[in-house]
Amino acid sequence: MRRVADDSAQTHSEPPEAAANSLRSVAMRQRALRPSGAEAAETTWPKGRRSIVTVAAIVVFLVAGCSGQRPELVTETGQGVGTSTDGADTAPDVALLQTDCATAIGGRPWPVIIEATPEPPMPCVELAGHHRIEFVNNTPDPVGFGLAGLTVDIEPGASFVTEPAATFLQPGLTELNATPHPVSGLWVADPSENTLAGQTVAWNSIGPVLVGATPAEITAALGGATVAAAAESCSITGIVGDPYSPVFTFSNGTLAVIRVSTPGQVTPSEVGVGSSEGDVLAAYGQQIESQTSPDGDPANNILILVPADPADQQYRLVFEVSSGVVTGLRAGLTDLTIAGGDCPG
Repeated sequence: MRRVADDSAQTHSEPPEAAANSLRSVAMRQRALRPSGAEAAETTWPKGRRSIVTVAAIVVFLVAGCSGQRPELVTETGQGVGTSTDGADTAPDVALLQTDCATAIGGRPWPVIIEATPEPPMPCVELAGHHRIEFVNNTPDPVGFGLAGLTVDIEPGASFVTEPAATFLQPGLTELNATPHPVSGLWVADPSENTLAGQTVAWNSIGPVLVGATPAEITAALGGATVAAAAESCSITGIVGDPYSPVFTFSNGTLAVIRVSTPGQVTPSEVGVGSSEGDVLAAYGQQIESQTSPDGDPANNILILVPADPADQQYRLVFEVSSGVVTGLRAGLTDLTIAGGDCPG
Protein backbone atom coordinates (compact mmCIF):
# COMPACT_ATOMS: atom_id res chain seq x y z
CA MET A 1 0.00 0.00 0.00
CA ARG A 2 1.23 3.48 -0.78
CA ARG A 3 1.44 5.69 2.27
CA VAL A 4 0.25 9.29 2.45
CA ALA A 5 2.47 11.73 4.29
CA ASP A 6 1.47 12.22 7.90
CA ASP A 7 -0.78 15.09 8.91
CA SER A 8 2.10 17.36 9.87
CA ALA A 9 3.19 17.45 6.22
CA GLN A 10 -0.18 18.44 4.77
CA THR A 11 0.22 22.22 5.00
CA HIS A 12 3.49 24.12 5.36
CA SER A 13 3.54 27.83 6.16
CA GLU A 14 7.32 27.85 6.60
CA PRO A 15 9.53 25.09 5.16
CA PRO A 16 12.61 23.67 6.87
CA GLU A 17 15.65 25.81 6.12
CA ALA A 18 17.26 23.00 4.15
CA ALA A 19 14.24 22.74 1.90
CA ALA A 20 14.17 26.48 1.29
CA ASN A 21 17.87 26.56 0.48
CA SER A 22 17.47 23.58 -1.85
CA LEU A 23 14.73 25.25 -3.85
CA ARG A 24 16.52 28.58 -3.95
CA SER A 25 19.46 26.83 -5.60
CA VAL A 26 17.45 25.11 -8.32
CA ALA A 27 18.65 25.30 -11.89
CA MET A 28 16.19 27.21 -14.07
CA ARG A 29 16.39 28.32 -17.66
CA GLN A 30 14.08 31.20 -16.80
CA ARG A 31 12.57 31.72 -13.38
CA ALA A 32 11.02 34.11 -10.91
CA LEU A 33 11.15 32.66 -7.40
CA ARG A 34 9.97 34.69 -4.44
CA PRO A 35 9.11 33.95 -0.78
CA SER A 36 5.45 33.34 -0.15
CA GLY A 37 3.83 35.04 2.81
CA ALA A 38 0.81 32.77 2.64
CA GLU A 39 0.72 29.11 3.41
CA ALA A 40 1.87 26.98 0.48
CA ALA A 41 -0.97 25.21 -1.27
CA GLU A 42 0.12 21.69 -0.48
CA THR A 43 -2.17 18.88 0.60
CA THR A 44 -2.00 15.13 0.70
CA TRP A 45 -4.58 12.61 -0.44
CA PRO A 46 -4.56 8.87 -1.03
CA LYS A 47 -4.11 7.47 -4.47
CA GLY A 48 -6.91 5.46 -6.07
CA ARG A 49 -6.72 2.23 -7.96
CA ARG A 50 -4.31 2.19 -10.88
CA SER A 51 -4.25 0.40 -14.19
CA ILE A 52 -1.41 -0.18 -16.67
CA VAL A 53 -1.28 1.26 -20.17
CA THR A 54 1.34 1.29 -22.88
CA VAL A 55 1.74 4.71 -24.49
CA ALA A 56 3.14 5.65 -27.93
CA ALA A 57 6.92 6.19 -27.91
CA ILE A 58 7.30 5.82 -24.14
CA VAL A 59 6.73 2.43 -22.52
CA VAL A 60 4.00 2.57 -19.89
CA PHE A 61 2.23 0.11 -17.62
CA LEU A 62 -0.73 -0.32 -15.27
CA VAL A 63 -0.25 -1.01 -11.59
CA ALA A 64 -2.67 -1.91 -8.86
CA GLY A 65 -3.60 0.38 -6.01
CA CYS A 66 -3.44 -0.05 -2.26
CA SER A 67 -4.98 -3.51 -2.39
CA GLY A 68 -1.60 -4.84 -3.53
CA GLN A 69 -3.27 -6.84 -6.32
CA ARG A 70 -1.98 -6.17 -9.83
CA PRO A 71 -4.40 -6.35 -12.76
CA GLU A 72 -3.58 -8.02 -16.03
CA LEU A 73 -1.41 -5.97 -18.37
CA VAL A 74 -3.39 -4.06 -20.96
CA THR A 75 -1.89 -2.54 -24.09
CA GLU A 76 -3.49 0.67 -25.34
CA THR A 77 -2.49 3.65 -27.43
CA GLY A 78 -2.70 7.04 -25.78
CA GLN A 79 -1.10 10.43 -25.64
CA GLY A 80 2.63 10.33 -25.01
CA VAL A 81 4.44 12.63 -22.62
CA GLY A 82 6.05 15.58 -24.40
CA THR A 83 9.71 16.03 -23.53
CA SER A 84 10.92 18.86 -25.76
CA THR A 85 12.33 21.70 -23.64
CA ASP A 86 13.78 24.81 -25.22
CA GLY A 87 13.98 22.97 -28.51
CA ALA A 88 15.99 20.03 -27.13
CA ASP A 89 14.52 16.52 -27.05
CA THR A 90 15.69 15.23 -23.68
CA ALA A 91 13.49 12.26 -22.92
CA PRO A 92 13.18 10.71 -19.47
CA ASP A 93 14.23 7.09 -19.26
CA VAL A 94 10.73 5.66 -19.06
CA ALA A 95 7.26 6.48 -17.79
CA LEU A 96 4.98 4.02 -16.04
CA LEU A 97 1.60 5.64 -16.65
CA GLN A 98 -1.28 4.81 -14.34
CA THR A 99 -4.90 5.93 -14.21
CA ASP A 100 -4.05 8.42 -11.48
CA CYS A 101 -0.26 8.83 -11.47
CA ALA A 102 2.76 8.53 -13.74
CA THR A 103 5.70 6.69 -12.16
CA ALA A 104 9.09 7.92 -13.35
CA ILE A 105 12.24 5.80 -13.23
CA GLY A 106 15.82 6.48 -14.23
CA GLY A 107 18.27 9.22 -13.43
CA ARG A 108 17.19 12.01 -15.76
CA PRO A 109 15.02 14.95 -14.64
CA TRP A 110 11.37 14.03 -15.04
CA PRO A 111 9.40 16.55 -17.14
CA VAL A 112 6.05 17.76 -15.84
CA ILE A 113 4.52 19.41 -18.90
CA ILE A 114 2.08 22.27 -18.34
CA GLU A 115 -0.39 22.55 -21.22
CA ALA A 116 -3.19 24.97 -22.06
CA THR A 117 -5.74 22.30 -22.98
CA PRO A 118 -9.20 21.41 -21.67
CA GLU A 119 -7.91 17.95 -20.74
CA PRO A 120 -6.73 17.78 -17.11
CA PRO A 121 -3.12 16.70 -16.50
CA MET A 122 -2.17 13.45 -14.80
CA PRO A 123 -3.20 14.01 -11.16
CA CYS A 124 0.29 13.21 -9.94
CA VAL A 125 3.78 12.02 -10.80
CA GLU A 126 5.28 9.35 -8.55
CA LEU A 127 8.95 9.97 -7.86
CA ALA A 128 11.87 8.49 -5.96
CA GLY A 129 13.66 10.73 -3.50
CA HIS A 130 16.60 11.20 -5.88
CA HIS A 131 14.49 12.37 -8.81
CA ARG A 132 14.61 15.96 -9.98
CA ILE A 133 11.49 17.44 -11.53
CA GLU A 134 11.50 19.68 -14.59
CA PHE A 135 8.37 21.80 -14.88
CA VAL A 136 7.95 22.90 -18.50
CA ASN A 137 5.49 25.69 -19.30
CA ASN A 138 4.07 25.05 -22.77
CA THR A 139 1.28 27.60 -22.31
CA PRO A 140 1.12 31.26 -23.44
CA ASP A 141 0.70 32.38 -19.80
CA PRO A 142 2.95 32.64 -16.75
CA VAL A 143 2.13 29.75 -14.39
CA GLY A 144 2.53 29.99 -10.62
CA PHE A 145 2.16 27.58 -7.71
CA GLY A 146 3.34 27.06 -4.15
CA LEU A 147 6.10 24.56 -3.47
CA ALA A 148 7.77 23.97 -0.10
CA GLY A 149 6.77 27.39 1.22
CA LEU A 150 7.90 29.33 -1.84
CA THR A 151 6.01 30.63 -4.85
CA VAL A 152 7.29 29.39 -8.20
CA ASP A 153 6.50 31.43 -11.32
CA ILE A 154 7.40 29.98 -14.72
CA GLU A 155 7.22 32.19 -17.79
CA PRO A 156 5.78 30.93 -21.11
CA GLY A 157 8.22 28.62 -22.90
CA ALA A 158 10.47 28.39 -19.83
CA SER A 159 11.30 25.49 -17.54
CA PHE A 160 12.28 24.98 -13.92
CA VAL A 161 14.40 22.08 -12.60
CA THR A 162 14.31 21.25 -8.89
CA GLU A 163 16.86 19.69 -6.61
CA PRO A 164 16.21 16.00 -5.67
CA ALA A 165 12.63 15.62 -4.43
CA ALA A 166 13.57 14.25 -1.01
CA THR A 167 15.49 17.44 -0.18
CA PHE A 168 12.31 19.52 -0.04
CA LEU A 169 9.28 17.16 0.02
CA GLN A 170 7.99 14.64 2.54
CA PRO A 171 7.04 11.12 1.37
CA GLY A 172 3.46 11.16 0.18
CA LEU A 173 1.55 13.42 -2.19
CA THR A 174 1.97 17.17 -2.51
CA GLU A 175 -0.81 18.76 -4.54
CA LEU A 176 0.12 21.90 -6.47
CA ASN A 177 -2.70 24.44 -6.76
CA ALA A 178 -1.33 26.13 -9.86
CA THR A 179 -2.86 29.06 -11.73
CA PRO A 180 -4.01 29.74 -14.38
CA HIS A 181 -3.29 26.19 -15.66
CA PRO A 182 -3.27 23.01 -13.54
CA VAL A 183 -0.04 21.15 -12.76
CA SER A 184 0.33 17.50 -11.75
CA GLY A 185 0.97 16.86 -8.08
CA LEU A 186 4.17 15.22 -6.83
CA TRP A 187 4.08 11.87 -5.05
CA VAL A 188 7.39 10.99 -3.35
CA ALA A 189 7.64 7.26 -2.65
CA ASP A 190 9.23 6.15 0.60
CA PRO A 191 12.65 4.47 0.10
CA SER A 192 11.23 1.36 1.79
CA GLU A 193 9.20 0.81 -1.40
CA ASN A 194 12.40 0.10 -3.37
CA THR A 195 11.87 -3.47 -4.59
CA LEU A 196 15.61 -4.08 -5.02
CA ALA A 197 16.86 -2.23 -1.94
CA GLY A 198 20.09 -3.76 -0.65
CA GLN A 199 20.70 -5.82 -3.79
CA THR A 200 24.17 -5.59 -5.34
CA VAL A 201 24.98 -4.80 -8.96
CA ALA A 202 27.29 -7.06 -10.99
CA TRP A 203 28.13 -6.98 -14.70
CA ASN A 204 25.18 -9.23 -15.54
CA SER A 205 22.71 -8.78 -12.68
CA ILE A 206 21.17 -6.77 -9.89
CA GLY A 207 20.14 -9.13 -7.12
CA PRO A 208 17.90 -11.84 -8.62
CA VAL A 209 17.45 -9.97 -11.92
CA LEU A 210 19.71 -11.58 -14.53
CA VAL A 211 20.73 -10.40 -17.99
CA GLY A 212 19.27 -12.83 -20.50
CA ALA A 213 16.03 -13.36 -18.56
CA THR A 214 12.58 -12.70 -19.96
CA PRO A 215 10.13 -10.30 -18.26
CA ALA A 216 8.15 -13.31 -16.97
CA GLU A 217 11.30 -14.86 -15.47
CA ILE A 218 12.23 -11.55 -13.80
CA THR A 219 8.72 -11.15 -12.41
CA ALA A 220 8.93 -14.65 -10.94
CA ALA A 221 12.36 -13.93 -9.45
CA LEU A 222 11.09 -10.73 -7.80
CA GLY A 223 8.36 -12.63 -6.01
CA GLY A 224 5.46 -10.21 -6.36
CA ALA A 225 6.66 -7.16 -8.27
CA THR A 226 5.83 -7.03 -11.97
CA VAL A 227 7.90 -6.31 -15.07
CA ALA A 228 5.75 -5.81 -18.16
CA ALA A 229 6.11 -7.99 -21.22
CA ALA A 230 8.62 -6.90 -23.88
CA ALA A 231 6.86 -7.39 -27.20
CA GLU A 232 9.20 -5.39 -29.44
CA SER A 233 12.66 -6.10 -30.83
CA CYS A 234 13.93 -3.51 -28.34
CA SER A 235 11.96 -2.05 -25.46
CA ILE A 236 12.70 -0.12 -22.28
CA THR A 237 10.85 -0.71 -19.04
CA GLY A 238 11.21 -1.24 -15.30
CA ILE A 239 9.41 -2.58 -12.25
CA VAL A 240 5.79 -1.45 -12.38
CA GLY A 241 4.90 1.17 -9.79
CA ASP A 242 8.42 1.42 -8.33
CA PRO A 243 10.17 4.76 -9.00
CA TYR A 244 13.37 3.33 -7.48
CA SER A 245 13.44 0.64 -10.17
CA PRO A 246 16.41 0.23 -12.48
CA VAL A 247 15.76 0.87 -16.15
CA PHE A 248 15.67 -2.42 -18.08
CA THR A 249 16.50 -2.61 -21.79
CA PHE A 250 15.14 -5.73 -23.48
CA SER A 251 16.46 -6.90 -26.84
CA ASN A 252 14.47 -9.55 -28.72
CA GLY A 253 12.53 -10.40 -25.59
CA THR A 254 15.38 -10.86 -23.09
CA LEU A 255 17.11 -8.46 -20.72
CA ALA A 256 20.19 -6.86 -22.29
CA VAL A 257 21.07 -3.87 -20.07
CA ILE A 258 20.32 -2.84 -16.47
CA ARG A 259 20.68 0.87 -15.63
CA VAL A 260 20.84 1.92 -11.97
CA SER A 261 20.56 5.51 -10.70
CA THR A 262 19.33 4.98 -7.11
CA PRO A 263 21.81 5.90 -4.35
CA GLY A 264 22.64 3.00 -2.07
CA GLN A 265 22.66 0.30 -4.74
CA VAL A 266 26.29 -0.74 -5.05
CA THR A 267 28.59 -3.42 -6.41
CA PRO A 268 29.99 -6.18 -4.16
CA SER A 269 32.96 -3.84 -3.61
CA GLU A 270 30.50 -1.20 -2.28
CA VAL A 271 30.95 1.22 -5.15
CA GLY A 272 27.83 2.88 -6.52
CA VAL A 273 25.97 6.13 -7.13
CA GLY A 274 27.68 8.88 -5.12
CA SER A 275 31.09 7.16 -5.03
CA SER A 276 34.07 9.03 -6.42
CA GLU A 277 35.99 8.12 -9.54
CA GLY A 278 38.89 7.38 -7.22
CA ASP A 279 36.75 4.88 -5.30
CA VAL A 280 36.10 2.97 -8.52
CA LEU A 281 39.77 2.91 -9.50
CA ALA A 282 40.81 1.86 -6.00
CA ALA A 283 38.31 -1.00 -5.99
CA TYR A 284 39.02 -2.39 -9.46
CA GLY A 285 42.43 -1.11 -10.55
CA GLN A 286 43.68 -2.65 -13.78
CA GLN A 287 40.26 -4.06 -14.68
CA ILE A 288 39.01 -0.52 -15.43
CA GLU A 289 39.05 1.08 -18.88
CA SER A 290 38.22 4.79 -19.14
CA GLN A 291 36.39 6.33 -22.09
CA THR A 292 34.73 9.62 -22.93
CA SER A 293 30.99 9.57 -22.35
CA PRO A 294 28.74 8.77 -25.32
CA ASP A 295 26.81 11.99 -24.56
CA GLY A 296 29.82 14.09 -25.64
CA ASP A 297 29.87 16.23 -22.48
CA PRO A 298 33.52 16.89 -21.52
CA ALA A 299 32.57 16.86 -17.82
CA ASN A 300 31.39 13.26 -18.16
CA ASN A 301 33.24 10.00 -18.69
CA ILE A 302 32.62 6.30 -18.23
CA LEU A 303 34.69 3.73 -16.38
CA ILE A 304 34.28 0.22 -17.81
CA LEU A 305 34.86 -2.80 -15.59
CA VAL A 306 36.14 -5.69 -17.70
CA PRO A 307 35.51 -9.17 -16.25
CA ALA A 308 38.62 -11.19 -15.45
CA ASP A 309 36.91 -14.52 -16.18
CA PRO A 310 36.90 -15.31 -19.93
CA ALA A 311 33.46 -16.87 -19.49
CA ASP A 312 32.06 -13.41 -18.64
CA GLN A 313 33.61 -11.44 -21.51
CA GLN A 314 30.23 -10.85 -23.13
CA TYR A 315 29.34 -8.55 -20.20
CA ARG A 316 30.52 -5.16 -18.93
CA LEU A 317 29.80 -3.03 -15.88
CA VAL A 318 29.94 0.69 -16.64
CA PHE A 319 30.22 3.50 -14.09
CA GLU A 320 28.80 6.79 -15.37
CA VAL A 321 30.91 9.62 -13.97
CA SER A 322 30.15 13.35 -13.96
CA SER A 323 32.69 15.81 -12.53
CA GLY A 324 34.45 12.97 -10.72
CA VAL A 325 31.33 11.46 -9.08
CA VAL A 326 29.49 8.28 -10.06
CA THR A 327 25.94 9.17 -11.15
CA GLY A 328 24.80 5.80 -12.49
CA LEU A 329 25.74 2.21 -13.29
CA ARG A 330 25.03 0.13 -16.38
CA ALA A 331 25.38 -3.64 -16.50
CA GLY A 332 24.80 -6.08 -19.31
CA LEU A 333 25.81 -7.12 -22.80
CA THR A 334 29.05 -5.42 -23.81
CA ASP A 335 28.21 -3.33 -26.88
CA LEU A 336 24.80 -2.04 -25.82
CA THR A 337 25.95 -1.37 -22.26
CA ILE A 338 28.96 0.69 -23.36
CA ALA A 339 26.82 2.57 -25.91
CA GLY A 340 24.45 3.77 -23.17
CA GLY A 341 21.75 1.14 -22.96
CA ASP A 342 19.17 2.88 -25.14
CA CYS A 343 17.42 1.14 -27.99
CA PRO A 344 19.20 1.72 -31.34
CA GLY A 345 17.71 4.53 -33.42
